[in-house]
Parts: sequence; C-alpha cells; structure tokens
Amino acid sequence: MAKRRLRRYLYRKQKKRVVWIALTGGPCSGKSTSLSELKQELENRGINVLLIDEAATRVINSGVNAKKMGVIPMQNLIARTQVENELNYEMLIEETDYDYYVVICDRGLMDGAAYIDPNEFDHLLQKTFGFTAAEARDSYDLVIHMVTAADGAASNYNYNNEARTETIPEACALDKKTQNAWIGHPNYHIVDNVGVTFEEKKKKVRDIVYAYLGEPIPLQSYKKYRVDFPNISFIEGQKAYTKVSIHRFYLPDQRKNDKIERSITERVTRDEATYYYSERRHIEDADRIYVEYKITKKEFDAILRDTIGPVRELKKERHCFTFNNSYYELDVFPFTDDYAVLKIQLTNKGTNAYEIPYFFENATDVTNDDCYKNYSLASIVTR
Repeated sequence: MAKRRLRRYLYRKQKKRVVWIALTGGPCSGKSTSLSELKQELENRGINVLLIDEAATRVINSGVNAKKMGVIPMQNLIARTQVENELNYEMLIEETDYDYYVVICDRGLMDGAAYIDPNEFDHLLQKTFGFTAAEARDSYDLVIHMVTAADGAASNYNYNNEARTETIPEACALDKKTQNAWIGHPNYHIVDNVGVTFEEKKKKVRDIVYAYLGEPIPLQSYKKYRVDFPNISFIEGQKAYTKVSIHRFYLPDQRKNDKIERSITERVTRDEATYYYSERRHIEDADRIYVEYKITKKEFDAILRDTIGPVRELKKERHCFTFNNSYYELDVFPFTDDYAVLKIQLTNKGTNAYEIPYFFENATDVTNDDCYKNYSLASIVTR
C-alpha cells in the first residue's frame, strides 16, 4: 500500500483531485447498470471518469479453473490482478494534465474476503503485498454496497441473467459476507431493496456519489425544450463544457415481447469511444427496469451484424455545459438545422431553481411530447 500512499502524495503535489470509489454488491444487485449510468452522467458534467473492470471476471474469463486451482491461490490471483489494475491507472493519472478524476472500481480488493476466511485473506495480503486488510479497505475514498435482489426483491432475481448459478439463499449468504468484508470503512454505504423500486435504488447510489463529490444531486425529473438552432461556438465557451457524440441503434425484439426495448450505443467523448447494451422492460406491469452495461466494440459490431430486421438508428451530438450553476444538455441532430432539444436536469436545489439560458430562442416545453423522445426521432433502417 506504500505505492498507493506515494501516488496520492504526488496527486497532492500536482494539485490533482482523485476520488477512488468501490462499487460492490451481491449477485444481481444492479451494480453493472449503476456503473454504466454513473460514468455517463459524471462525464457529461465534465468530470474525467475511469472504470476499473472486475478483476474476478477478468481472471475467470481467461480460462482459469477455480476448482482445480484452489480457493486461496485463486483469490491471490484475483487480488494481484486488482492491485495491478489500480496501480496502472494511478500511473496513467500521474502522466496526464487533468486535475480531477473519479475512479470507479467494479468491486474492490476487499471483496475477496467474502470467499475465504477473513484472517486468511489478511495474511494473503500481508504476504503478497505487505499491507493489511484494513489498509486495503481504507485505500478507497467511498464504498457503496448494493444488496442482491435475492434479499428483498426476489421476484427480480435472475431477470437479467439466465445463466446465474447462485440460488437465492446462496446469493443472500454471499451478499452478507461481502458486506462484512467492508465493515469499518469510514465512508461505507449499504443500499438495500426495502421499500424501493429498482430506479429508486439506482438513484440512492447516484445520490451518495454526488453528495460525496459535492455536486448538486440530480432528481429523476427533468424539463425538455425545443429551441431554435443556437450558436454552437458560443455554447462551447461555457463553463465545464463537454461534447459527446452518440450513435444508438434500437433493436427489434426477437423474443416477441413488446414490453422490452433493446438498444446498443456508441458514445465518443474526447476521442474515446465506449459501447453499451441496454434494455428497458416492465415486470408484471410494475416499475420500469432499466438494464445497461458496457460492451466491447467487437460485441457492438457483432450485435449489429447479426441483427435481423429493421432497426431504428439515431445519431446526435450532445453538448453538455453549466450555466449559472445549473446543468444542461443540448442535443443536435444531423437531420435538421432548424431546432435542437435542450434538456435541463432538475436537482435538489428545487424544481424551480433553473432558467433557460438567454442565448436560446423560442423555447417550447416538449417534456411530455412523445415526438421528441429519442425513439421517435430515430429513423428506421433495414439491415
């Protein structure tokens, strides 16, 4: 852990702000979707976000057989992979000119303590790296645990992963062990399923992150306006400006279920492309469930190549900026230079604590107008 302390010292010398967040949880907790949405929202606000993939998944996908290898050697390999990933990102941050980063880890180093005896895990860390489990735990600034759907929302368990192997009791037991591994962290939050929908659960996670970062907390509601096509150069000069190029394909539902809206999206920010798969669905006419996770470009291309039938395609440039301490997104479409769509995210400052910037003309409220939803603006193409 000395390396971590040294690098954080260098951050301070360089006047960098680097926030390390571990997002953990039990099986089918909504972690992947929350990671995806957090990255996109924070990047839209001009914050540099780095995601560190789950080390266990990387190891397992490499072909390592846990049963043949043994539990302790397996956890040692996962821990070494996690530490190496984090150190690589720390070196990357040192070498860049950006002064503000949020690093979100898909699970953290302490998750390994859920799979072996905690004392054995502490011994493993001291022998391999020279630091204790407590030092590993507290090396993250913020830890959020999302409770498995198996505990409190069992009807939703397995809805997005038919290959999940843990039974409901097994998932609950693993969830508790993972919680115990992180207990004692100074900024530890547990987000459960009691009395909340999935959307509200994700919002709790988002609110915790925004509160820790000192950012205004976005509400689930927003306002949307059609405006005359503006002066883009003027908008580019606004505070905390970011441009995101978005290319989305709405896929035909081959399961013949019209309650499921599937799409894949390419997002390009600062010449860096990221790819996502998403689903919006209803379960038993209850609250809407939104599943989203990162995919590779190869997976993105394969889904698009293998899709049969018409798809809806939408291209747009999103200009994200702040004005008078409020946050705005302006969507510009290639099929028109007559208008653009301005979206205002309401925050905990109050639903009326916003204004339409003076440089937008003829603003018409289209918040509830289906004609200005992304799906309606997408054009039908046959592949």
